[in-house]
Parts: sequence; structure tokens; C-alpha cells
Amino acid sequence: MKIDWAKIKYNIRLRLMPEDELAKNRAMIIAENCANSIQANLVGGNFFTGLFLLLNATTVQIGLINILTYVSNLLQLFSPLFLERFAKRKKMLIWSRIIIHILNIIVIGVAANLPVPDRTRVYIILGVVALLNAVSAFTGPGFSIWHMQSVPERERANYFSINTRLVNLAAYIFILGGGVFVDAFKARGLDMLGFMLLRGLAIGFAALDIWLLARVKEYEYPKGTPPNIAMLFTEPFKCKRYLVSVLIIFLWNFFATTTGSYYTVYMLETLKVNYSFLSVCSAMYVPITMFLAPVWARYINRTSWLAVFWKVLIMYGLFFCGHSFVNVSCIWLYPVVVFLCFLFSPAVNLVMSNMAFYNIPRENQTIYLSFCSTLSMVGAILGNLFATQFMLRTADVDFRVFGMHMLNNQFMPTITGLLIMLLGGIVYFIHRREVAMEKKAPPVPEPF
Repeated sequence: MKIDWAKIKYNIRLRLMPEDELAKNRAMIIAENCANSIQANLVGGNFFTGLFLLLNATTVQIGLINILTYVSNLLQLFSPLFLERFAKRKKMLIWSRIIIHILNIIVIGVAANLPVPDRTRVYIILGVVALLNAVSAFTGPGFSIWHMQSVPERERANYFSINTRLVNLAAYIFILGGGVFVDAFKARGLDMLGFMLLRGLAIGFAALDIWLLARVKEYEYPKGTPPNIAMLFTEPFKCKRYLVSVLIIFLWNFFATTTGSYYTVYMLETLKVNYSFLSVCSAMYVPITMFLAPVWARYINRTSWLAVFWKVLIMYGLFFCGHSFVNVSCIWLYPVVVFLCFLFSPAVNLVMSNMAFYNIPRENQTIYLSFCSTLSMVGAILGNLFATQFMLRTADVDFRVFGMHMLNNQFMPTITGLLIMLLGGIVYFIHRREVAMEKKAPPVPEPF
């Protein structure tokens, strides 16, 4: 078969230099997401956990990172009262992102090197984490609504597919490189210097993130009734279809966050694996996503968001349980389990990326999105509290599964996996109910 190189070149040019203004905005947003993801991963994830371990933080203190993040983000419920004061929000949002970058990269880096006891440095960093997440809470819904102006409903699956692939490709290249980099410094006893140099690199990507944000256009927002405090609590309950989306997000955040950083601590401290090993395993997500994300997007376009979601949740939860069976004698099982989970992760991420906008009303979107984000944080807080209490109360418990002895942080993925499978069953019944309702009701117009 003859290859039409002219058509291929045209499609590549259209992707890289789109002629439509909304498409140009989407390309700029994806590039900005890549830069932001790179800087976040250079100072977060395994590297942030490793920094806390270097400061002799306890398991409970590491768990507090997630709890503080989620508690601070509860302030999103009140963000509409702040955001709706701005007819144009772009400049204010960019300044808030600058503040977040300064706190997350520079201030935390300085705090980690203060000439004070480790315990004091840990609590200073926890305070900074709470502060930067409070700033993020007031502005987060504003970023989402601003960017989704350029992503109409018909483009959602393809947009999230491309965004997921490129963002993860960019992030995991630096996660892998960062893991090798930190391990090289760790071998020389210079762990802190390695972490600080990664933060220096993150500053460059934070600057790129701000530059790209400034190039994304902002359009007029649909005007509704000016929000008041009462509306923040009552308006979302007037739209039952959107409440279903909120319920799914709430349960996902509750169930999926139960494992948290505890399993990473198990891998680093109990199994003594290095950062390179974790980074290489995580990097498998990139080629898998590059190949499978468009496949899942096409499947979603042919069926529906929920029809895909309930199936992948059950499979993802089933394989996630496999993390519990990784131990010293079979560390090789870890990349196998990670690979199997990654087969379904792109679909989970695609659906969850859109879920906050699924059936969202056209007016007062900051109220609905802030309510949804707040409930997602509540779910995450409950998940982390459950995990923290589980870790505290089972510190001396020896779990046995199929004759295998397990520590509590080793057993935790089994609980998480079973809960995710339960969510799959819940989504299945919601999907069946939605299909039945759509047969009786006229089609809903696009929210954007």
C-alpha cells in the first residue's frame, strides 16, 4: 500500500500549528500542562517522600502531607465568592501560580536546609504545604474553567487522550532521569544536594509554565446569579445528574487514596529498592499510555464514559491487589503488577479528567466545580484518615494472605484494590440507570 506522505505531513502540521483558535489554545494548554507536570514531579512524588525520609520524618508525618493537602483544598468550596469578583481572571490566576511555584520549589527547599532540628524542618515544610495548597484551592477551579473554554464536549476524549500522553511522556522522562540523578548523589552520601539540584531544574520549568499560561486566551464567562454563601451549599443539589458525577469522584478519591505514601515507604525502607528502580517501573506508563490512550479514547467515543469506566475499574482494582504480594523474594513481581495496572490506568485517567465536567450546568460553573472539588477532597481526606488509622492500629499485626506474611503497609494495596472494584460495581448500576433515563428524556445540550 502506497503511503500518502503529503497527508501525513499535513496532519502533523495541523497538530503542531493548528489553524483554529480553540485548537491553538488547546495546544498551548497541553504544553503548559507538560511544563507544570515536569516541575511538580521534580519536587514531588518519590523525591518529596525521599526528602522527608532524609529529614527522619515518621510514617505518620509523611501521611500528614496528604491530609494537609486535602484539608487545605477544602477551601475550594468558597472559591466562587472570590473568583466571581473577576470579570477577567487570567492575570490573577497567573500571579497565584507564581506564588505556588515559589512556595513549592524555593521555600520548601530553603526550609529543608535550615540549621534547626529535623523535626522542626519537617513541621515547617508541612506548614508551607498547607499554605500553598490553600492558595491553590482558591484558584484551582478558575484554571479548570478557563482552560475548558477551549475544549468543547466533542473534543474532550481526544483532548484528554493527547494531554495524558504528552504530559506523562514529559514527566516520566524527568522522573526516570531524576531517579538516576538522585541515586548517583545518594551513593556519595549527598542526598540533599541531589534533591536541591532537582529543585533548581524545576525553577526553569516553572518559568516556562508561567510563560505558556500567559499565551492561553481567555473568553467571556457565562453570567449567572452572583453567588452567595447559601448558594455554595444549595445550588449543586438542584442538579441531580451532576451530583452523580460528584458521587463518583468522591468515592474514587476515598478509595484510591487509601494506599498513599505508605507503600512507597515499604518499597524504599523495607525492600531497600532504589529510586531508579521505582522510576523505571513508573516510566513504563509512558509507552503504554502513548499506545493505549487513543485506543481508550476511541472506545469511549463509540460507547460512553461510564460504560468504559465500570469495566476498567474492576480490572484495575483486581490487578492493584497484586502489589501486596511483592516482597524481598519476588521483587520482580512489582514491575509485572505495575504493567498490568498501567494497561487500564489511561482509561481511568481519561474518564476522571472529564468527570468534573460531566453533566455540569452552563451557568454558575465555579459553584458546581468548587463543590465537586471540595467533595473530592473530603473523599481523599477520609481515605487518608482511614489509611493512617489502619497503619497506627495494625503496626504490630502480622497479616496472612494465601499463607504469605505481610506488613500492614504491604497489605494496604489489597484493601485499596477491593474498594476500587466495589466502585466499579457502583458505576455499573449508575450507568444502567443513566441509559434508562436517556431513553425517556431528550438529549442534553453541550455545557460549553
